[in-house]
Amino acid sequence: MKHKLSLASLIVLAFFSCKTQKTPELYFQEGVVYPGDIPKLTAMANEGYILYKKHCGMCHGITKKGKPDIPDFTQEEMDTYMAQITYKKSKHKEVQGATKSDLQKIFVFLDYRKKD
Repeated sequence: MKHKLSLASLIVLAFFSCKTQKTPELYFQEGVVYPGDIPKLTAMANEGYILYKKHCGMCHGITKKGKPDIPDFTQEEMDTYMAQITYKKSKHKEVQGATKSDLQKIFVFLDYRKKD
C-alpha cells in the first residue's frame, strides 16, 4: 500500500510539473517570415527551448542559476557556438553534448522568442 501511494504521488507530481512549464511566446515578424513556414519554425523553436534548457539554461537564464535572463546572442556568438560544435572545440561542457541539429533548433528558439 505504501508503495502504491508513493507511485501515485510521483505521477501526480510529474503531471503538474509538466503542466506548469510554459513554452516562451514566439514572435514572427510579418513580411520577414513566410506564413507557411510558421508551423515548422514553431515546432523547431519549441524543441529548441527544451534543448536550450538542457544545454544552456543553467548558465544563460531560465534556471536562474547563472545569468538572470536569456541573453540576446549576436550572430557572431551563435556562429562561434556552431563552429565549436562542428570542430568539437567547445569549452562549454553542456554544449559538448549537443549536436549541430540541436544547436540549429536552439538558434531558431533564440531568434523567434518574443523579447520584452
